[in-house]
Amino acid sequence: MAVQEVNDAGGIQLGDKKYKIKLIIEDNAGKADQSASSAQKLITQQKVTAIVGPNASRYALPAAEIAESGKVVLITPWSTAPKATLDSKTGASKKYVSAPVLSIHFREACSPIRAEQPQAEESGGSL
Repeated sequence: MAVQEVNDAGGIQLGDKKYKIKLIIEDNAGKADQSASSAQKLITQQKVTAIVGPNASRYALPAAEIAESGKVVLITPWSTAPKATLDSKTGASKKYVSAPVLSIHFREACSPIRAEQPQAEESGGSL
């Protein structure tokens, strides 16, 4: 497993210090309310430093609110909903919730496409 490989190599380097990884898994059972309660449990009972997931936007949204209020980093791998990373009251970026670059590129790819007309060569050629 990747966790063992990282820990066998000394852990994750942050600054001058290395940290071992502990993997804790929670199942949201495909339910938004369970995503919120799982995030709450990870933060308050397990005292996690960071959460990776939930994946889908509908599950990430409630978990992101819990993580942001608990000041715990949450990375949502698949969420493409801007609301996952934006404060619901101010619209400003959340400080503790992030979606990977892939999501940003996906959102950009889904925005309306502007077609540009190819230009004919100056020599009068046609396309």
